[in-house]
Amino acid sequence: YYRSINPDWLKEHSVQELLDKVQDELQSKAEKKLNKRLKKKYGVSLSEFEAGGGGVVVNIASTLGHRPLPRTGAYAASKAALIQMTRSAAIELGAKNIRVNALAPGYIKTDINREFLESPAGEKLIRRTALGRIADAAELIPPLMLLLDPANSYMTGSILTVDGGMSASL
Repeated sequence: YYRSINPDWLKEHSVQELLDKVQDELQSKAEKKLNKRLKKKYGVSLSEFEAGGGGVVVNIASTLGHRPLPRTGAYAASKAALIQMTRSAAIELGAKNIRVNALAPGYIKTDINREFLESPAGEKLIRRTALGRIADAAELIPPLMLLLDPANSYMTGSILTVDGGMSASL
């Protein structure tokens, strides 16, 4: 964040006033970005969530956001950031009756990672997973439904890890 401050303004105001002003501007920019991302990704804005009496946001993180593996640095860091954003958004939006949680799956066999999972390194990872296998994408539906369920109205800021015990056994 960078903003030019007139030196004369600093003579007349305290450092705390400057920090408050910067915080207010950052908060405003963050809310605008959140609205833009919500609208783009989910087709609704924060104001539409509020007008509807609240809602649920479920981010898709990864177990690697909790515990990275070799050669997953950038991906793991982005998912760790998403986990913290989920928690922060839950704090910010809870008073507006908007619940924010994340689903953190382990490896799911897809075309993107199939080659790795079928390699000796992938087979080793699978053996170290408590259930000894990789999930099918359909196995994420029940935990996702839990996060979306209106009866689950007290759950916010949570990261639901569904990884077949991979993170417990690494």
